Amino acid sequence: MNTVYVSDLDGTLLGDNAILSSFSQKILSELLYQGLQFTVASARSVVSMQVMLKGLNLHLPAIEFNGAFISDLDSGRHEIINSICPSVVESIYKLILEFGCVPFVSSFNGTEDCAYYKDIINDGMRWYLSDRLTSKDRRWRAIEDLTHSFEDRVVCLTVIGHAQELLELQSAIIERYETSVETHLMKTNILQDSIG
Repeated sequence: MNTVYVSDLDGTLLGDNAILSSFSQKILSELLYQGLQFTVASARSVVSMQVMLKGLNLHLPAIEFNGAFISDLDSGRHEIINSICPSVVESIYKLILEFGCVPFVSSFNGTEDCAYYKDIINDGMRWYLSDRLTSKDRRWRAIEDLTHSFEDRVVCLTVIGHAQELLELQSAIIERYETSVETHLMKTNILQDSIG
């Protein structure tokens, strides 16, 4: 039986500024050529992984969005989609609004990945959206009513705000859904925190 190696990206395979060093690129390329069974797992999307890992010949599917998608890195085609039940998406969305927050909605519409946004209510959201639009991420779409995105296969609701409000929101989600949904609270570089 062959061993398969799976690496996280940020803080593990990638160095500062989310860049794969030329040394790592060279060694990994040589090992992959020799038959190393290697892939990556990340909270990132396959779109950003394609940019960061350009030139690496990864044959195994990559795990993106913390397991929401298992995808072919070259084509971006999803082999497996672990979407959230539509009634749960609606319920969590209402809960997010009750906490005075607004999410970004990540989904697959049957043809392509989408990331929807409507109201940008804080500096953290503004920075996040600007960063994605500056990098020409083709998934991003403004939408008049975020609930229209629920017709897609929703895989993630990302909320950006201050730590205390996000901790309270996370507790409310866990209390209501226990282990049927997954939450991740991550500190960012911009004095805001995000829950996805």
